[in-house]
Amino acid sequence: ASDVYKRQVPKVLFTDFADSSLNFQLIFTLNDSFETRFVQSDLRFEIDKKFREHNITIPFPQRDVHVFRNKV
Repeated sequence: ASDVYKRQVPKVLFTDFADSSLNFQLIFTLNDSFETRFVQSDLRFEIDKKFREHNITIPFPQRDVHVFRNKV
């Protein structure tokens, strides 16, 4: 994103191992703090694009749903 401040190198922290994921945090400085939400969205879109280009999938929690019908 062009609004990321160039003099501070963005950093990625590996924050945790979770049930079905590895958790990271992206830290960056902005030129204009009023643009935060737009820059965060742009970065997420770019990360998603790169993941797709490299066939990296994100696991989503699996749920079993049991449907019971009452017999009348």
